[in-house]
Amino acid sequence: MIGSGGIRAGLSRPLAAASLLAAVAAVVLWAMALAPAAQAAPCGGAEYEFVGGHGNLWSTTENWAGGNIPTSAHSACIASGLPAVEVNSSSAEAKWVYALSPVVITGSGTLTLPYDNKGLSSFEDRSTFTELTVEAGGHLTTVDAPVKVTGNAVINGTVGGDGLISDDFEYAAEGHTLTGTGTFEANFVGLKGTVSPGTVGTVGTLRFVHRLDSGLPLKWLIDIASAGAFDELHYEGGSEVQLQDAIVEGHLISPYSPKIGASWRFLTTGVGGFCVTCGEATKGFALEPATGGWALKLTEEPPVGPQPPVVEATPLDSQADITLTPTNNGNGTLSQYTLTLEPGAKVIPLYSAGKVRISGLTNCTTYTASATVTTSVSTSGPSAAVKFTPEGAAGCSSGTNTGSGGASGGGSGGGSNGEPTTPVASTPKAVEELKLGCTGAQLVLNDVYIHGNRAVAIGSAAKGLIGKKVKILFNEKGTVATTTVAANGEFKATAPLPPASIREAVSTRYTAEIGKLKSLHLKLTRRLLLEPPRAAGHVVTLTGQVTLPLTKPVAPLIVEQQLECGKTSVVARITPPANGRFHISIKVPAGAKAGIYRLTSSVAANIHATAHGFKTFSLPLPVTIQ
Repeated sequence: MIGSGGIRAGLSRPLAAASLLAAVAAVVLWAMALAPAAQAAPCGGAEYEFVGGHGNLWSTTENWAGGNIPTSAHSACIASGLPAVEVNSSSAEAKWVYALSPVVITGSGTLTLPYDNKGLSSFEDRSTFTELTVEAGGHLTTVDAPVKVTGNAVINGTVGGDGLISDDFEYAAEGHTLTGTGTFEANFVGLKGTVSPGTVGTVGTLRFVHRLDSGLPLKWLIDIASAGAFDELHYEGGSEVQLQDAIVEGHLISPYSPKIGASWRFLTTGVGGFCVTCGEATKGFALEPATGGWALKLTEEPPVGPQPPVVEATPLDSQADITLTPTNNGNGTLSQYTLTLEPGAKVIPLYSAGKVRISGLTNCTTYTASATVTTSVSTSGPSAAVKFTPEGAAGCSSGTNTGSGGASGGGSGGGSNGEPTTPVASTPKAVEELKLGCTGAQLVLNDVYIHGNRAVAIGSAAKGLIGKKVKILFNEKGTVATTTVAANGEFKATAPLPPASIREAVSTRYTAEIGKLKSLHLKLTRRLLLEPPRAAGHVVTLTGQVTLPLTKPVAPLIVEQQLECGKTSVVARITPPANGRFHISIKVPAGAKAGIYRLTSSVAANIHATAHGFKTFSLPLPVTIQ
């Protein structure tokens, strides 16, 4: 239910100055010929316009048209298509702001919007943000100035306000998400979109000091990681919490698997605060009153959740391109992804899969990227970690071991006493995690490929699944092969090849299934094929094929090795021969019991485009080294 004043008229900004100029031009054309050229009205009908071109700081005079930085007496507009505008001081202010590009208020920044229009019948002068971030320590101060956000928002700082008007802060962003662990001192009204404390897939708490009001079709996404760790809404006001029309969606974070009847108090109300009815929960959960608030209760056996995405990283100069590729979303529909970068524990919400460029990285520092996906069912565990090192034109002083033409690469480590220093899995559990691809899943389809006139599927399963029957599904429908998990946790099956016309199609995919468990699905063909690695003693042999045409000059093959989950290193760099067939030998430390190998290269799209390649990857394949 939305209280009075909760629903506002749409934003209307007539370009009065431009209309006036047009009228004058129609009457006195000769006067315009004599007068100096008039400046067009800024976007949104505001008085001052941020046009950028000199960095992205609000406080830089040259970024504002005419060199005029707004004060509390001036309305402001930020033109569209600009990089995020950064507010990093406490002096930024405007009567109201109409932001067509993202705005970031840093931990040292405050943006004050003091315009009081609560006595007006029209709300055309409310501040509007298409995308807003308030970092921890940052402040957006509204002071009776209504603010509306129509896109993604991250609130880890404070949205200030005294609660004297009904909707200081309105979130109306259908198809977008508000996340964070900040505080709303301003009255909060949610109309459209999703609100997820923390980030989607991680646990956090949002605080509301004055008013908490929610209406359809706003959704509250509550992540649940354990009995004592889950998203929370803390309401500290003394009036009714109005969530009658809200949708509350519970999401279990893998590997937490609670029993039916478990409950979590996600809404805590202050003294005098109450909730007549707190909306409706999605299937599998119910809402019920709890001491001091409201709780989500699990009412059905959770459906199969998603598998994490595949993460790929391409390092650049002071930045990197990170690509997330969806895998198997279980019984859920896609919601969004969360990318984590280390060092720095940088958590980045991504609202779709694909490629994103991460800037502001330190050259020659090795970073680790991993990601989770949240669907309508739950949040996956983290993906296999991927390491990358940005570097500039001068490179980094510590290079990687390289080989050429199929020669052995490095990888044995070795200190001054001759003992290996490369991290290796040292326990049966750690070895099992490696064989499962460091995915956190119990069932993994490692590869499916063509051998002769058959499709071969190989994979690994957790210890508890040894002896279980495995089905190989084609396009997640019919069963095309069955096998059994062997005593070493591995399985292999062959199936008839599909028609030649669809073998290379993106939609031609295979999945492994044991009961309710499903692996991620894999394509049948790829440009860089790594055959199952073989180990003899302390040497791993990698054989495979880079599908022609190759680039000119031929792009190198880069070999990545994991002998312990989370510890990835480049152990070889070779140039494949003209036919693309390669054979690489890697020496491993004496203590290594298992490993994962993945190859990266570039290939030409066709014989007419050999000068410009595109990245291609093999599947990460495990091998037992004993």
